Amino acid sequence: MAYGITSQKFLCCLPVRICVFLLSFLEFLSAGIIAGLLWFAVLSKDHHFDGRQKTAAIILASLMTILFIVCLCGFIGSVIRSRSLVSLYSSTLAWLLGFSLGTGIFYIVEMFSLSKAEFTQKCEDGTTDQDAINACQHVNETRFIVTGWLIFQWLIHLYVCIVVNRYVKQLEEEDSVKYHLKDLSSGVNPVYQRAGNRDSLDALATPKAAPYAYSDANHSFGSGAQA
Repeated sequence: MAYGITSQKFLCCLPVRICVFLLSFLEFLSAGIIAGLLWFAVLSKDHHFDGRQKTAAIILASLMTILFIVCLCGFIGSVIRSRSLVSLYSSTLAWLLGFSLGTGIFYIVEMFSLSKAEFTQKCEDGTTDQDAINACQHVNETRFIVTGWLIFQWLIHLYVCIVVNRYVKQLEEEDSVKYHLKDLSSGVNPVYQRAGNRDSLDALATPKAAPYAYSDANHSFGSGAQA
């Protein structure tokens, strides 16, 4: 922490650096596992996908790989206090929040636009499990539970974005202070030096021809003294 910089907090008392460290570590770990499993399933000869399923799996695996790389950058940035890496992580979280909001709102609108019969049919999806069939009968409860869960996730994601952005601003302030201190330390301190080997009375005896008010003898110090 640079001198004079106030450490930003989250959850009232914890430094934001801890949040970025833990969050990026957990996200890059989970994204790496998911990406690895998806790529293994796509490339393995034991798993057979049709055209659409394979395309969807490749797209999702690619997104998880990108997320893994970005979260790894955020984790490294929190360790070495790199503003550029943490800023990249912060921007990615903001884009993910926007994408989540867009897809979630579309899903909510689609869910509430279906009639009760259509919703039940899609929910059951041909299942023969009686418990699942019974659960699909609670249409209104399911709609509001799903909507509440999505809103809760958005609020958590938004708070995480705010916390990470706080750490980016803190790193910007630290870099600014460090740059200022470095600039001051590299400068040459002025040292008093004597102008020359000139007697202190020489200026009075031989004044220079300059527009100086008291260089004239009539205005000089002591000109009005009585002999």
